[in-house]
Amino acid sequence: MWRGATRHCPLKDALENKGPVRIDRSFTVPDKSPGEVYNFWRNLENLPKVTGWIKSVQVLDERRSHWTAKGPAGVPIDWDAEITNDRSGHIIEWRSAPGSPLEMSGAVRFKPKQGGGTRVHVSIRYAGSGGPLGELLPNLLGELPERRMDQGIQDLQGALARS
Repeated sequence: MWRGATRHCPLKDALENKGPVRIDRSFTVPDKSPGEVYNFWRNLENLPKVTGWIKSVQVLDERRSHWTAKGPAGVPIDWDAEITNDRSGHIIEWRSAPGSPLEMSGAVRFKPKQGGGTRVHVSIRYAGSGGPLGELLPNLLGELPERRMDQGIQDLQGALARS
């Protein structure tokens, strides 16, 4: 019925889209310096406390961590990640470790905002291990990655403002 009413088929779109998903977002944290925002973010164990979809982060060493997120239909997804670039107060870049169920990479940049506060830019690129159908499943279940990212940013923004 949906396809007939809208002349749009999400399954066909997903099968034709074989590329990775990229999400870019920027937001401002008022009254916090880039160093303060960086320190909050760099303590990876803070992230599950303020985002609903990240269940846990276990720091393995200075560069490596193990993540568990709430996947489609509440099924947990686990992966290991490694920080590839870390400049205090400026940038954190990471990627999923080889063999992870998600091919993921990303960066968070922290810049001073004129008049005070910090401008944060988040860029994430990922592909599921299940190919196009693996990428389609969250969309069919109403768990769009962009929606999760936006909610996570709102949660982080609020936590940073309160910290």
